[in-house]
Amino acid sequence: MVKLAVIGPGKIAEHHIQALKFFDFNVVGCISRKDSSSNIQFMKNLGKDESEYFTDIEYMINNPQDWDAALISCPTSNQLEYLSRLAPTNKPILIEKPVSFLSSDLENLRGYKNIMVGFNRRHYSNISQIKSFMQTKTNVFVKVVIPESSVYKNEYINSSNNFPAGVYENSIHIFDLINYIFGDVEWVSALTSSKEYSYFTSAEGAIANNSHMSLDVLINAPENFSISVYLKDEKVELKPIEILSFYKGFEVIEPSSVLPLRSYNPCLKSQLFEETQMNCKPGFYEQARVFASLCKGKKDLNFPSIEDARKALSSIESIVNIMRTI
Repeated sequence: MVKLAVIGPGKIAEHHIQALKFFDFNVVGCISRKDSSSNIQFMKNLGKDESEYFTDIEYMINNPQDWDAALISCPTSNQLEYLSRLAPTNKPILIEKPVSFLSSDLENLRGYKNIMVGFNRRHYSNISQIKSFMQTKTNVFVKVVIPESSVYKNEYINSSNNFPAGVYENSIHIFDLINYIFGDVEWVSALTSSKEYSYFTSAEGAIANNSHMSLDVLINAPENFSISVYLKDEKVELKPIEILSFYKGFEVIEPSSVLPLRSYNPCLKSQLFEETQMNCKPGFYEQARVFASLCKGKKDLNFPSIEDARKALSSIESIVNIMRTI
């Protein structure tokens, strides 16, 4: 049994616990902010009495024998504080993305091998399929679309960051997938609607094997998140990320009385849908398995480290820095 401490008992923590229970994790501590009783209700839902768990971070740090691993799923603004205090224990930590809004905040944590970041989409079977497809490919064109949502201007982290918080807290999944599938991107240019609040941004970058990437961030656009790979007469597409489609060639549809125009339809050869495992949120069961392996001293090949989180943030920052020079 792995004795788990949860910091930030919200909805996302529920998804984690649902998956982790299949790998013999037992919650022995639950910590929320001082003016909240959400941890008590969270533990009640797990059938735990208040005498069965600790609720204080100081107790947790001073009594390392009472826990084996930690899940940090609190708001981004508090994640770094908890992580900085717990990382030196060298106990396994699963922390929700993005960890921070600034890549520089993660510099001092890069050496810790006990930190796993919750990029659950990296664990999709679809992602391993497209990653395998790309291993032998050269001269490809990659198109990425990020239709992040934002309602208020105060959702922007500050007036110089251009992107709303959702790009850092949610769309960072896509930036991690880009790095994981294609390797590091050298962003070379960007266009934006505004230097202050960017409602659309188009960036161009170079990737390995003489290939090119185009990325559009479209705030509040009626569109799906997507990653599309074009190679001669082939197209491989994640749209949404949970559906992987393979196309080859196209079919010409001649004009008809219904549509008096000639059209060209891509020929769909196969399609894979990301399925849930054990009724868990997609990617969470496999993510729990990888974290369980970390708790046993093993690391999976697709293990998302704190360095991966830093690289994903740094990629966003590179685009923002280019936009500031326009």
